[in-house]
Amino acid sequence: MTTRRITPRALFAVALVLLVIFSVPILVEAVTVKSTNDAYVDPSNSGTNYGASDDLVVKYVASNNRKRAFLHFDVLSMLPANIGSGDIMSATLRLWVNTVTASGTLKVYEPDSSWDEATITDSNAPSPGTLRVSGVSTGSTARKFITIPLTDLVKDWVDQPATNYGILLYPDASTDVTFDSKENPGTGHDPQIDIVVNMVADITGVLTPGSGGLSGGGTSGSLSLSIQTPYKLPQSCSNNQVPKWTSSGSSWTCGYDTDSGGDITAVLVGNGLAGGGTVGDVTLYVPNGGITASLLASSSVEEAKISNGAVTENKLGSGAVTTDKIAASAVTEAKLATNAVSTAKVQDGAITTAKLASGVGRESGTWGSDLGPSGLGTRAKDMVYLNDSLK
Repeated sequence: MTTRRITPRALFAVALVLLVIFSVPILVEAVTVKSTNDAYVDPSNSGTNYGASDDLVVKYVASNNRKRAFLHFDVLSMLPANIGSGDIMSATLRLWVNTVTASGTLKVYEPDSSWDEATITDSNAPSPGTLRVSGVSTGSTARKFITIPLTDLVKDWVDQPATNYGILLYPDASTDVTFDSKENPGTGHDPQIDIVVNMVADITGVLTPGSGGLSGGGTSGSLSLSIQTPYKLPQSCSNNQVPKWTSSGSSWTCGYDTDSGGDITAVLVGNGLAGGGTVGDVTLYVPNGGITASLLASSSVEEAKISNGAVTENKLGSGAVTTDKIAASAVTEAKLATNAVSTAKVQDGAITTAKLASGVGRESGTWGSDLGPSGLGTRAKDMVYLNDSLK
């Protein structure tokens, strides 16, 4: 014999499962509904009432001679409050088999009209209505229960209580059995329906206020919700348009986003610039002659600020370069393009010896081409003194 030791981990797992099982709240309820009326009818004694009989006889004698049993259950009065058909999880008829003279099968019908156990006879008994279950085996032995599923029928009774005429047990050929009625004192096995009810609270309705933007909903069946037309966003706005709430506050429409407060609506140009625009991608640039004297700060023209060859004639406005705009030694030969600075671009007396770096403007003892063909060399007033002191 092999002995296996249960590990602490296994014990913990078992304990956890038991804890879950017994800690889950019960969300279903079992309801037992016993018959309130039961009787059988006999074609051989068509005027006799058997409502007080201890037995419910279900017997096939001939095709036109069948003993049939009728049972009624007041289901609705036994169910918890506010239970609907959707809460019925299952419903099962349970009958105690008293005797089996001949085993066989039977059918379960709905009677087509109401009846009363104190007055029902074969002569006034309702006819079979809707067939609910067929082929129910009686078994070959007595003193036991048989069960018959009736879930759909019970749901119908819950939805439409007025159609609850009970059930009719109808024997097939050769069947001969008896069941205990509610009056049977021997066993106390009354006919009953065992119902399992879902007790989890259900949503009873989805309501939509008239002005809340939604429509639809309801209190039963499959429900649909939709957005009311004024609240629907437009689906076909033109290019560059967006959905916008109308100024009247009543609906959505398409429009241009002109008041969002967060978008650039225009790029405007100021002094010294050109370009800009109000739509699409825009470009800003310095136009020819765009830099004027008013745009240059005093001593702003420094050597470090000027790229080699950057200062060309067309970039400067007439008279733009004054002496206070140029830092000492800022103008080196490399900074000036050939013929860049003409007399028209430089104010009289702007370029002093202090503004020129060593060697600028001098070539073989004369002024070079950097100052232009009609440049500073021909205008004595443009310079402080042109003498050998210039480097």
